[in-house]
Amino acid sequence: MFNFKLPDIGEGVVEGEIVAWKVAVGDVVAEDQPLVEVMTDKATVEIPSPRAGTVTDLRGGEGDVIEVGSVFVVLDEGGSAEAPAPAKAPAKAAPAKAAAALAPAKVAPPKAAPAAPTNGASTPAYALPAASTGGKVLATPATRRVARELGVDLARVQGSGPSGRITKADVVAFTEGRSTPTQGASGGASLGFSHSPVPPGSGPEERVKLIGLRRKISEQMVRSALTIPHFCYVDEVDMTDLVALRKTTNAALVQAGRSKVSYLPFIMKAVWIAFQDHPEVNALFDNTTGEVVYKKYFNCGLATDTPRGLFVSVIKNIPGLSIAELGEEIAAVTSRVRDGKAGPSDLSDSTFTITSIGNIGGLFATPIINYPEVAILGVNKIVERPMVLDGAIVPRHMMHLSPSFDHRIVDGANAARFTSRLKQLLENPGLLMAYL
Repeated sequence: MFNFKLPDIGEGVVEGEIVAWKVAVGDVVAEDQPLVEVMTDKATVEIPSPRAGTVTDLRGGEGDVIEVGSVFVVLDEGGSAEAPAPAKAPAKAAPAKAAAALAPAKVAPPKAAPAAPTNGASTPAYALPAASTGGKVLATPATRRVARELGVDLARVQGSGPSGRITKADVVAFTEGRSTPTQGASGGASLGFSHSPVPPGSGPEERVKLIGLRRKISEQMVRSALTIPHFCYVDEVDMTDLVALRKTTNAALVQAGRSKVSYLPFIMKAVWIAFQDHPEVNALFDNTTGEVVYKKYFNCGLATDTPRGLFVSVIKNIPGLSIAELGEEIAAVTSRVRDGKAGPSDLSDSTFTITSIGNIGGLFATPIINYPEVAILGVNKIVERPMVLDGAIVPRHMMHLSPSFDHRIVDGANAARFTSRLKQLLENPGLLMAYL
């Protein structure tokens, strides 16, 4: 028998989530045949078989997290691999049809949460008596990172993993006033879901475990919401002149045989100019060191809706590209992301993010910041409606901007000034030419 251990699949990667098995017990596999699809914090990869043989054991189900170096496949090398049977992927669960689909399937009642301190001290409500660790705290680097971000002393956390190892779910449970994560909710606890199981409803329902990209998105959103004190600022922008400028620009681009551009290139350029007076908005906050990292360049993240979930496409070097070049780069990068062909460079090193859902509808949203950035800009629907201008009622193209900010770094007054500057540039797009 050959015990295949999860190999080192990237620098700093200590664990991976099983997204999909490509084989089943009893399958005869060839060397280098894909065995499993594993998602890490950095990428989704297929793990090939290092040898030929027959699969006798698969350790872990879809959605389970396994550590690098752990045995997860057992092969009988005596099995013939000359004519390997086709891989049998396990049947996929049907799509969720209700909100209850996010809840885990089997959940035992949680332990009662300890009461919050009432002595008026500054001790947080989730402070528990020090846990006995029996020596060195056992936790992976990923868990230690989450603990630093949430300000949790691992020596005070009771580990639920093998040999008392502390998991990310343990850390989140600790901040919520629970001594251990909800049993049977390996995904839910780490995402900060309800302490209590969701009871069965009175009608038909379906439960589907949250795994893969959907789980990663959920973890990222919870981390951002738990770590960053958000506040949102909304202002209304008269886009009439920019609507006209874009129309003229696109007519010229089409005549020159180039692609039309959306409003995003103009907005990105305006954001870069606004950064000159407000560098604190184009920054990251390093929770581990307490440092603000001011970025002297601008790479723009774009929240991108794909069939596989939400990704942040990253458009590089905003200051160095023209409006037309930006339009082409946005189209190229987001196309690769939607088609599942994006490389690491297409998804990393953003300094500020824009989320644009105006083409879907709605007046405005309050977006969650793309951690560890300190701000995100919500760009919303442009609507033609009557406005009063110089005492006369005239039709104007109006839009709401709804940026969210990290209140640790950006004060309310500075957020208002930044947004007002952005509004000024968008309402007077000729000003863009004076700064580019």
